[in-house]
Amino acid sequence: MLHERALNRTDWMVRRHREEVELGVTTSLTTEQYQDLLTTRKSWRESVSGNVSPISLIQELKDEIG
Repeated sequence: MLHERALNRTDWMVRRHREEVELGVTTSLTTEQYQDLLTTRKSWRESVSGNVSPISLIQELKDEIG
């Protein structure tokens, strides 16, 4: 499914950010960018349980891609 692929494709970004924080080095994402990423991923996960319409999810992905 589209939302699962989107989550899988962004897992590395979450892992990298967490590792950078734990190592105490400058993070690749700003705090705002990381929060946006987490918020977006949350909406993707909620779409799995039916809380977000597939049409909204597709539009969100298109907006992300540009």
